Amino acid sequence: MQDLQGKYFELFSAAGFITARIEIRHIKQEYVPSKMYDDGSVSEAKTYTMISDNGYLWYRYDRPFTRIV
Repeated sequence: MQDLQGKYFELFSAAGFITARIEIRHIKQEYVPSKMYDDGSVSEAKTYTMISDNGYLWYRYDRPFTRIV
């Protein structure tokens, strides 16, 4: 995870245009617990890696239309 620090995170549109580029300065793990729905089904618990340049606005780097450069 620390190997991401100092690299850049890019968000881009479906047409391929870069809409944001931030330097990765902060990295954290976010745990999302499982949820039970009304129909009885249960979602799977997940852990996501979150990145930020300022510590206030966080992005999941495994989303579609993102890349690490």
